[in-house]
Amino acid sequence: MTTRSHGLGSVARTIIGRTPSSEQSDDPASSPSAFSSSSLDRPSCVAWHPSGFLLVADTGNHCIKRVTVEGTIEPFAGKEGEAGTLDNDDDALGARFREPRGMAVDGAHNVLVADAKNHRIRAVLADGRVVTAAGSGVRGSSDGYSTEASFNGPRSLCVDNTGVVYIADSGNHMIRRLGTDGTVTVVAGTGEAGSVDGPLDQSRFWYPYGVCVDK
Repeated sequence: MTTRSHGLGSVARTIIGRTPSSEQSDDPASSPSAFSSSSLDRPSCVAWHPSGFLLVADTGNHCIKRVTVEGTIEPFAGKEGEAGTLDNDDDALGARFREPRGMAVDGAHNVLVADAKNHRIRAVLADGRVVTAAGSGVRGSSDGYSTEASFNGPRSLCVDNTGVVYIADSGNHMIRRLGTDGTVTVVAGTGEAGSVDGPLDQSRFWYPYGVCVDK
């Protein structure tokens, strides 16, 4: 699995990960870069950290990696290949995730993670601690405060400029909101799969996989 970059007016280029040999090309533009020796398993999201590195959700390896501008690939949170639910007050590498997917970095440099198979929203705090921001860990669709709420395979999230987190709660066919007070509520979707437009509390989604805000 690979992560690729593509700028306007340029060619796509692999920056991290290995391309299967059956897909290799003789085109110089497709040649591996210095980043390409790292093996990824189903990477599902990248996010730029204001400190100057790229974060990669290495979903199949149950961890998050970072790529520095010098070309170094380093562990950022979790242990490669080891799934779990552990938070950690000392070291992000001591925490465990289970198929992390969406990521977003807030204004305080905390990294929010949609920990899909743990049905939780996790946070890698700027001081290195990993905490559960929301979600009981039991599949469900309950609103409530922080870990009293429940999710069903959250796939993506984003943070607005006030610190509110919006979540594509894929298995519940909903868009959810985690407020700055820690309360989880429904933004849109009835919980039934569909493609109905209309008022937020009557609209329907079909396994939403992405979400973003315009400011």
